[in-house]
Amino acid sequence: MKPNINKHGLSRYIPEDIKREIRKKSGFGCVICGKGIYEYDHINPEFNDAKTHDPNGITLLCGQCHSKKTRKFLSRETILEMMANPVPFVTGFVNESMDIKLDENLIIKIGAAIFTNCPIPIVFKGKEVLKISKPSDGSTNILLSGIFFDSIGNKSLIIENNEWKANTENWDIITKGGELIIKNEFEPFLIMENDKRNILNIKFFKTEIGNMKFVMSDQGIFINNSRIIKEFIAENCQIGMMIG
Repeated sequence: MKPNINKHGLSRYIPEDIKREIRKKSGFGCVICGKGIYEYDHINPEFNDAKTHDPNGITLLCGQCHSKKTRKFLSRETILEMMANPVPFVTGFVNESMDIKLDENLIIKIGAAIFTNCPIPIVFKGKEVLKISKPSDGSTNILLSGIFFDSIGNKSLIIENNEWKANTENWDIITKGGELIIKNEFEPFLIMENDKRNILNIKFFKTEIGNMKFVMSDQGIFINNSRIIKEFIAENCQIGMMIG
């Protein structure tokens, strides 16, 4: 087990404001490959020699790239080069595959709404927020796709064929405890949980398109700050809900 304090008395705990600065500098994902599940890694200097948590010397590495570094298959020099030009900023997004059960029994929860066997759970102002389709090769697996906008109508998260991609222009992107959290400067506007493979749970979603503010949470569905639905269940239908 790694010691929690180094030879200079520095704790492994990195303050939250410094963590956010590291995430921002790294593009919210692994600087080497762009994966969205990451670890904070002291590079220059390494943790044992560090006297402070300097965000300019710490970066984000995914588990695989971190293991490559530990086992000497990824050099410090390469990591430093990539810290200056992280892959997420080159591609414009960070991404991860989703652990979902690929059959028609997938349950989608968005706030207080539950959708089962609904190919298009939600249409908001003519836009398909989520869509379930079958691949062209005729297999029985399903493909989940979707698009989420931030609280002022900009694209923040795209789901393409069971893989999520988060825009690096977001104010903050956090992955921890089975949750993907995307925030603006003041609050989260999307919280997605994927720790059960037959359930996609979008705990909170807030967006604004045109003059319509739309919120889905465990308290219900709100439009322009007024709750229009407390609970909602849709089963075995082509479109679960149309709003706007």
